Amino acid sequence: MVGSSPEASIAPRFQSRLRRARDFRETTGANCPYQWEWPRAGFNLTMNLAMDIRQAEGFKNKAQIVRVVSEGWAKNNLYCPACASDTLTSAPNNTKVFDFICPRCVKRFQLKSSRRPSGDRIPDAGYDAMMGAISTNNNPNLFVLHYSGDWAVRSLYLIPSFFLSESVIQRRNPLAPTARRAGWVGCNILLSNIPSAGRIGIVIDGQAVEKAEVRQEYLRTRPFAAIKAAVRG
Repeated sequence: MVGSSPEASIAPRFQSRLRRARDFRETTGANCPYQWEWPRAGFNLTMNLAMDIRQAEGFKNKAQIVRVVSEGWAKNNLYCPACASDTLTSAPNNTKVFDFICPRCVKRFQLKSSRRPSGDRIPDAGYDAMMGAISTNNNPNLFVLHYSGDWAVRSLYLIPSFFLSESVIQRRNPLAPTARRAGWVGCNILLSNIPSAGRIGIVIDGQAVEKAEVRQEYLRTRPFAAIKAAVRG
């Protein structure tokens, strides 16, 4: 989560629900992210928040394990927030820039997963490629996922592509001459520069939000898409 508390990283309308979820867990002792004792409307009870580590059998590289497990979970559980499609299609192997595509509205999505809360920034791809994609409105929507040590999804939010402006991209230093990709320049996405309206909660503090509410929140952000990239800054 971004900032000093989880509430700071999600749209305002979800903040009271997060507090209620905490109160409920403190009262009932239901701390497991995939226990479904939550009694009120507004949470998606069909999303399985347990990630299957068995999908990474045979992999030894930590980054590959995280990618395989998180993308496997996403393929089975994620849906398109922008339309009525309840599935996303995995991008072909070695596809750059995006990981999933909606089979209905063809919107593209990138998934960033970490065991640690994302903090105020997350590393991304090449700086020039990202800036070029933003300037042509060709960058994907971004899913930011945080999972626990027992491979359960703790938080997941969507940053619509039109909130990823040049002002949220930080240029990193070139790789050292001794590096395998010497001279390559990557970038960071500065989550702290994205307003709360641009972070749509899908899983909040171990509780999945109803699809209808996620899609409604996405629709509220649509007017920002009409602002040209150069104006967004």
